[in-house]
Amino acid sequence: MSQPRYNPFLTIEIDHPYFNGGNKAPISISPTIKTTHFFSRYGLLMKQAQGTIVLFAPSTVPLVGLFEKVVHDVEMHSLDFEMRPEDPFYSNYTNLPKPSYVCSIYSTARTLDQIEHESIDLFPEFKAVQSFDSIGKIHIELIVLIRILKTNKAAKFIPKMEARSTLWQYNIITRIAFNELAIVSDSDVQFSEPTEVLLQDGVKACQFASKVLIPCRAIPEYSFRLSQNGSLVINELPSPSLGSIEIRLLDSVPIAYSPIFVYL
Repeated sequence: MSQPRYNPFLTIEIDHPYFNGGNKAPISISPTIKTTHFFSRYGLLMKQAQGTIVLFAPSTVPLVGLFEKVVHDVEMHSLDFEMRPEDPFYSNYTNLPKPSYVCSIYSTARTLDQIEHESIDLFPEFKAVQSFDSIGKIHIELIVLIRILKTNKAAKFIPKMEARSTLWQYNIITRIAFNELAIVSDSDVQFSEPTEVLLQDGVKACQFASKVLIPCRAIPEYSFRLSQNGSLVINELPSPSLGSIEIRLLDSVPIAYSPIFVYL
């Protein structure tokens, strides 16, 4: 007896702009207990990878009829999934609203007019919670899935995330006169004039701050140089580390800073 052939019918793939080098977001997508039981009952399989989950059904299963029956019998109205980060710095490079504990809800509600698209983008609604064991939930309504499957194609949903943007703050610790230093680049990102500051350890530093917020990227999009009186001192200044990001108030508005320390 030949084994049944399985065909993909639903893909969920997270899009996070921080990962601009081709890697997928280190986030697991797992079905809820109820959805897992549904898969088991009807012989549906899943394949999980970093930031992605793909669902398969036996070619012998009439999916549209199955889902229509499930909805009609009020057995369930959606396939639900939970997202969990596999990176401790997830909340550093992801732009999330305050308070600290928020859950991102991605739903296919109001996407019926997009079923002809190759893929459908899902945007988050944020829900404040006291604590949570997942960073977000994905809600795939069966009525939307049915409409897509009726077009004889597989469904693909893309939960969209946003990378955090920060002010880069270079602290140059040097004996060179501060007014002789400047940060330059080939980009349109400019830095403030140097300011003398006293660091927490009592050391004086020459501080520069970017005039715009710079998005966090796994592969930095900008490169900056340090010059002294027009002569090159450092060809490529270091980019900030994810662990250094700080949230400070600027005119009562929370702003993310990325302090960077450079010793000459």
